[in-house]
Amino acid sequence: MRTNFRIVAAAVAATAALLALAVPAGAHVTANPADAEPGSYARVDFRVPHGCAGKPTDTVEIKIPDGVVALKPQNKPGWTVTTETVDAQAYELHGQTLKTRIGVVRWSGGSLPDSQFDDFAISAKLPDEPGRVLVFPTVQRCGDAQEAWLSPPNADGSEPDKPAPTVSLGRGDDPASPSLEARVMAVEATVSSLGSGSDGSGSSNGLAVASLAVAGLALVIAGAAVRRRN
Repeated sequence: MRTNFRIVAAAVAATAALLALAVPAGAHVTANPADAEPGSYARVDFRVPHGCAGKPTDTVEIKIPDGVVALKPQNKPGWTVTTETVDAQAYELHGQTLKTRIGVVRWSGGSLPDSQFDDFAISAKLPDEPGRVLVFPTVQRCGDAQEAWLSPPNADGSEPDKPAPTVSLGRGDDPASPSLEARVMAVEATVSSLGSGSDGSGSSNGLAVASLAVAGLALVIAGAAVRRRN
């Protein structure tokens, strides 16, 4: 019971911190969920939070990493969905041996105002590679302007200027993976530190980014706890 209470408390605290802070102007395209089970079938939503220098988005193009197969893109009214097929290492799917996969998904012809956001989703089977971070380079076009979110995470763990959406594949039953309790404690510590900065001029964006990350992690942990109880 104590663990469940700590999980809920961490999730609520993280969400409250998130709601208390403005989303930074440089918010980028993100993948939700940011973590998924290796080898699972999953829906991944790619959130487009703004246009290109104020212009409405009319095209969203996502490159699909190796190992992501059985992909189906979301049908969105008002948008045309196209895909590009690429060669792949032979893999088994539903009793068939396949050597191609969808390598690019593109939604075009719509209009998403800069003042609004929307999600563009795929459903797919993720590779069974615990610990791998899947990188989905994304280009957002707005007429003659564009935003290219292409960079993978930096080796030192810092975020690049134009980060690509990512999905981390959990470590499953790997004993080296941090326990649920340890991850909850880490979330609580991060939440507690959100308001401790002394730089009043430049800390707001950093805090907003931190709160986004913490809220997402807290919700993932809470979801994991619910799944384990069921």
